[in-house]
Formats: sequence, C-alpha cells, structure tokens
Amino acid sequence: MKNIRFFQPDTVVHALEFLHEHPKARIVAGGTDLLPEYREKEDNAITGFIDIMRIRELSGISFDDHAAHIGALATHAMIAQNGTLKERLPVLSAACSHVGSPQIRNLGTIGGNIITMSACADTLPALLVLEARMVMRSLHQTRTITVEEYIDEKRKQLVPPGEMLIKIVCDLPDEVPLSYFFKLSRRAAAAKARMTVARTAYIESGQVRNLRLSVGAVTSLALRYREAEKLIEGKAVTDQLCCQAGERVVHDMLAVTGRRKSAAYKIPVLTEMVRRSLEGLQ
Repeated sequence: MKNIRFFQPDTVVHALEFLHEHPKARIVAGGTDLLPEYREKEDNAITGFIDIMRIRELSGISFDDHAAHIGALATHAMIAQNGTLKERLPVLSAACSHVGSPQIRNLGTIGGNIITMSACADTLPALLVLEARMVMRSLHQTRTITVEEYIDEKRKQLVPPGEMLIKIVCDLPDEVPLSYFFKLSRRAAAAKARMTVARTAYIESGQVRNLRLSVGAVTSLALRYREAEKLIEGKAVTDQLCCQAGERVVHDMLAVTGRRKSAAYKIPVLTEMVRRSLEGLQ
C-alpha cells in the first residue's frame, strides 16, 4: 500500500515549508473535489496531503472601502449567505448558492473550487465577470494574479510550483451592476453543471456599458467571451443583438473545442442561454 503523508499546519509558512519539501503533496481543505479524484486514479502520484483547515488567516470574509477580501477557506455557504456580498456582488453570491448540495456548500471552499478548476466549477464564470484577483504565496514571494490569468496559466501548464492561494479580492463597485447567473444541470440540486452563464453590465441612457460575459462547462476551462461583449457594448439591446451574441459565443466555443458529437446539443442550448442572459438588459 502506498505510504501517504498527512500534515496539519497551523500557519501559512508551515504549510509552504511542507509543500516545498514534498512537491507532490496536495493541499486539501473541504476535499469535496480532491478526494473523489484521488480515489478514482490508481496511478495517482500524490505523496501526501496538507490539511490547511486550521490556518485561521485563510478563513473569513472582510471588506475595505474598495474591495471584498475572501479567504481561500471561505465556504460556498458563507459566501452565499453573506449580506454584503449578496448586495454588492450578487453574481458571486448566486454562483456559490448553486454549488452542489447544502452539505457540499457547508464544506467546500471557494479556494478549492478555483484551484481544482474543473470544467464545471460553478464559481469561475462569476469570478471572471467580476475580474477577481487571486493572492498567491510561495516560500519566496507573494503575487497577485487575476482569475483569468490563472486559468490561462493552468491551460498552458505554467502555474509555478509550491504556491498556495491565500485569498480572492473582488472590487466593490460604487454602483452594483445588473447581474445574471444561470446553471443548467440534469436536476435541480446536487448536480454538476452542464452549462453556466454569468453576466454583469450597466445600462446608461438606454445603452449597455461595461458588459462582461462568461460561460462555464462548455470548454475545459471557463472563458470570457469578449467578442460577444463587443457586439453589445454601447448599444441598446434588441432581440436580434441577443441572438447574434449567442451565435458569436457558440462560434468562439467551437474554435476552442472543435465540432464534437456534443455540439448538436450544445449549439442551440448555449445560443439560447446567452440570449436569455442578455434579454434582461432590454
């Protein structure tokens, strides 16, 4: 039987030291994604687990005048139920309220949802439209990177080793944007996403301003769809524009995935989901 080491640090430094000494160890918090993945892979290269749940500085949600600071160990339930986040960042609150079942939301963390980065991670589209930032720390440096930049690093397998997510930072806008989040799944609860759409925007003098649109679960990693955003930006929303934006998202999705067997299902459904996300701006 494989010899797996288990470490429970109570500070970030201790966790990073162990990770430096055991680079194939995996950080675990709620474990709702990692442990099922570990059990499924017979040839798993993981040599140990670093349980970070005792590290107090990674927990909690705080605010300053300009931003929300969400600890990597903040659970989906904590985020979904936080009154300030519901009011100021409703798209993120909605995304976290749709994660799994109540049990998963009480245990699973936003940090784990980001770092595991499965195709169907519910929070990623919301974090992309919020242009959220991640504070990453290693033994030798601390860096801040946007979630979108981190996804790109992940796609290109360029994520530096020995790093740990400390917190997520989301700007608090003076004016709360019109927000939309929808998750399509096989059943109403405790289900993985088939598709997710997140959108934020403002309406100024009848025209759309600062539209951000992201879709998850249709490509290997969630994406912003900037070409579709450009179609709508600065214009009054019409049914025709909504349909065109949906078609543009499908075009850009197929450019990433190619035309697979699932395209027969994805194309009409995704077009309609994007259309619905935008019709509320009319």
